[in-house]
Amino acid sequence: ASYVDSFPGFMAGGIAINSSTSFWGLEANAAKRLSGQGSTGPRIEVLFGTRYLRLHDQLLIQDNLTPTAPGFLTFLGGPADPPTTMSDFDRFTANNDFDGAQLGVRSSLTADRWSFGGGAKLAFGITRQTVGIDGATSLFTPGAPTLTAPGGVLAQVTNIGTYKSNQFAFVPELELNAGYEIFPNAAIRVGYNVIYWSNVVRAGEQIDRTINPFIVPSDTTFGTPGGPARPAFTF
Repeated sequence: ASYVDSFPGFMAGGIAINSSTSFWGLEANAAKRLSGQGSTGPRIEVLFGTRYLRLHDQLLIQDNLTPTAPGFLTFLGGPADPPTTMSDFDRFTANNDFDGAQLGVRSSLTADRWSFGGGAKLAFGITRQTVGIDGATSLFTPGAPTLTAPGGVLAQVTNIGTYKSNQFAFVPELELNAGYEIFPNAAIRVGYNVIYWSNVVRAGEQIDRTINPFIVPSDTTFGTPGGPARPAFTF
């Protein structure tokens, strides 16, 4: 089974898919020196603190449909013939907010103008997960009000909504860096960090690809009784 966006002689149209992700965080630590004195030589410190992380994920799918022949496109079970046009969208968003305590260790070595360092941290706490699913189909008829029905294709009345869950998670991070003092109080530094978050939700993973066509506003069988309550949502 398939849904057609464009077919020569019957319908012109297209699909647009946009995916975006943002990731950022804050941390505050107190440090206790275990070894190393002065400005040169090796130094080892332990860290105690707190950490916050946020991961936002969104997937938006949009269809634009223009029938070029009658009898090919429908809306809520009725004909959607020229000169009408139709559009639908499915939006999946996933937000993850982590709050937790953090422990770590870092070390550094300074030799002349060169410095080398590394560290390891482990945060553990709660990830607040929020998933939002939305979708709609709209019919545009010249000279008439726009008609809109809930549900696109992948987002339907069976899974549209906002869902929340709290999950335990841990976040380890490793860091390596090297620096060179260009002149007193000014240095250039390069490094690499690896961070892992044990429990997150992603937008694309919230899609149920099993769909009951009887509830899809643009399907020719819309309104037929029966069929499963799909697409569904599960974390």
